[in-house]
Amino acid sequence: MIAYLSSDWLGSQPIYQALAERLTRIKRYLDSKEPTDIVKMPVYEFSPVAHEFVKNVKWPGNSILITIKRGNLTIIPKGKTKIKPGDVLYVLVHKNNIGYLYEKMKELTMSN
Repeated sequence: MIAYLSSDWLGSQPIYQALAERLTRIKRYLDSKEPTDIVKMPVYEFSPVAHEFVKNVKWPGNSILITIKRGNLTIIPKGKTKIKPGDVLYVLVHKNNIGYLYEKMKELTMSN
């Protein structure tokens, strides 16, 4: 009850509802007939995604950002999550597009 009231007072979405929606999207992606894999990409200091909010990044098609590792923290990203240098992004991709998506993710996370 406290969690619900806190999220309502702050004007944010309840955590369990947000997690359920995210898992539903990932499940639909995983339920497709194509095999999937996870691409793990470190974020460098001067990369295009460093210091950006997740919602402002133009992510490659057929990919889902599923986790951000920040030191010992594991973050389930939301639109307002800010990506920081040193983060490691875990992106779910279809295996038949992995080469193309890896290159696109490298462009986003490597320094210019």
